[in-house]
Amino acid sequence: MNREIKFRAWDGNEIYIDVVALFSSMEIIEAHSMAGTRLKKVKAFLQFTGLKDKNGKEIYECDEMCGEDAYGNKIRGVVKFIDGAFLLISSNHFFTQAGHSNHSHTYFRDMAGQLEICGLVIAELKVTEE
Repeated sequence: MNREIKFRAWDGNEIYIDVVALFSSMEIIEAHSMAGTRLKKVKAFLQFTGLKDKNGKEIYECDEMCGEDAYGNKIRGVVKFIDGAFLLISSNHFFTQAGHSNHSHTYFRDMAGQLEICGLVIAELKVTEE
């Protein structure tokens, strides 16, 4: 499966879309938004999942997803990247991009198109040290 690798960046105040970054030994050397804005203090990068919500919006890490599953159960969760996979984590379910779920066999990649982005959960960001 091919997917586009894209990032958004958070500087502590704003989210920047379509970010290009240059790294060396996992340290950020330079980061720019596609609009040309040089980002001086990036606190976190949010990776594109390769999935879109029911409205066609691209889903990134820390996006909050809302909606119902195929059985009419309400779902509200946050997208996280854990152990090499994108997960949708909620208080009563978790859905992987490609497999296991603790309460259902519905995959995140299959249900993403049924849900919509309803927010961004900044509290979930792992902030880099300054």
